[in-house]
Amino acid sequence: MKLAVTNLCAVTALTALLIQPLTAQPVGSEFTYQGLLKESGALATGLYDLQVCVHDDASNPVPIACSADFNDVPVEDGVFTLDLDFGSAPFAGDRRYLELAVRPGSSGGAYTTLSPRQEIRPAPYALYALEGNPGPAGPAGPSGTVGNTGPAGPAGATGSAGPAGPSGNTGPAGPAGTTGNTGPAGPTGSTGNTGSAGPAGSTGNTGPAGPAGSTGNTGPAGPAGSTGNTGPAGSAGN
Repeated sequence: MKLAVTNLCAVTALTALLIQPLTAQPVGSEFTYQGLLKESGALATGLYDLQVCVHDDASNPVPIACSADFNDVPVEDGVFTLDLDFGSAPFAGDRRYLELAVRPGSSGGAYTTLSPRQEIRPAPYALYALEGNPGPAGPAGPSGTVGNTGPAGPAGATGSAGPAGPSGNTGPAGPAGTTGNTGPAGPTGSTGNTGSAGPAGSTGNTGPAGPAGSTGNTGPAGPAGSTGNTGPAGSAGN
């Protein structure tokens, strides 16, 4: 079993609730909702139980308010009517949506939540007529003025650090930098100990004779020798 509902008309006093002339008398918060219920694609007829809640957007699962259950609501050719009253508190000028849940009146089983939710409008509004072709869409109204920007909300808490990513590949080596200036010479180290004498080398070959030196000065005369013995006498002449 597949159930679906189409919003036909929501006649409401919400406009009077939100903007009232000073001389106007307060009006009630009740409004009439008329819908078109289909079961398995055909218009439903019979008694059905319905639950209705009001939400602040089209998907938020938490309702702002819910009405009492409607039991054995008569549905004729798909059409049903509900008188809804959530009080004035849920309607502060923001958009609101109705969510309906339905089950056959003779059933004690679970309700089927209908989708999508139906937006509540502040004046009577028909999606289409029960008879005849839909009329052309009216012209779009003028855009409202842009409201002031609200204050910035508080900064959220910093999330936990994510896991470290894998190490990337090593990139190519960059070009060699220019040679820097030569630094100052360091201090001279202390003189080390004298090493032990090495072994004597072999005697080299005798070198060639050097040139003769110049003749030296004549030395002084030596002492006179002793007188020798007298020689024999010569022969007599003729």
